[in-house]
Amino acid sequence: MSGGSKGFTLMELIVVITILGVVSLTVFSFIGLGTRIYVDATERDQLLSEARFVVERLNRELRNAVPGSIRTRQANTNSSHCIEFVPIKWSGFYTDIPVAPEAPVSTFQAVELAATMDSYVFSSGDRAIVYPLTSRDVYNSTDVPREQYPISSVSGPDADGLMSIQLNGAVQFANDSPASRFYIGGQPVAYCFWREGGVSDTWLYRYQGYGYISSPTNSASVIALIRAGQSSLMAKGVHPYSTLAANDELPFKVQAATLTRNALVQIRLRFELNEEIVTYHYEVQVPNVP
Repeated sequence: MSGGSKGFTLMELIVVITILGVVSLTVFSFIGLGTRIYVDATERDQLLSEARFVVERLNRELRNAVPGSIRTRQANTNSSHCIEFVPIKWSGFYTDIPVAPEAPVSTFQAVELAATMDSYVFSSGDRAIVYPLTSRDVYNSTDVPREQYPISSVSGPDADGLMSIQLNGAVQFANDSPASRFYIGGQPVAYCFWREGGVSDTWLYRYQGYGYISSPTNSASVIALIRAGQSSLMAKGVHPYSTLAANDELPFKVQAATLTRNALVQIRLRFELNEEIVTYHYEVQVPNVP
């Protein structure tokens, strides 16, 4: 008995190849979809983490700002927008300060607050600030008398538990605080968007070390002074709704404190990464009072 040849016909091969192709396409499509979902979830998590970091950092710093020090700066010439404030390094209660017509003095005493004093380290440029109601009270360095003066040193406590605040020369303060409260402010800090070509307006920077700028004028030259300080890139892909001063959708708005509520800062930001968009409308209440 002769054995017949064994094998596959051409039609069978075509059917098998077609079935394998369909199965492979289905499998690869499923794997690709899963990979895409993972990548999208990772990008979304990265975007949310970056957004949360920036907003939380800004929230904490604003809540620790000297009363009246939070202000915004816009310059339409280069579509810049900043929020600026003075951080509190220490606060306490004084025993007495010179207020006109009292004679100027160069030292005043403050009640020791050990819990906060332990964390205070004097730095050149720190300012003693008493009863600041507006941003001019905090940043102005020309009026006499005024609300803030540079400090040369802090010493104590003495036998009575009092600290000595040494100022740069004999001064008079403009007003007494109703609660005898004073603040020691550090160097101003600013968070800024700016545009000078390209897409630089989608990067949010933090600036410090540029000093107190008395001028309230919103101009490119003032923005340049801020940008001359130490900069830290806080986030990329963060889009302000607008950087135009005339627009009602600025990224930062400040509402001054009133008799019935604390100062309020409104933040409007959009974080974008590979078509993923996270929108933040956030309000920060500033609890510190003069």
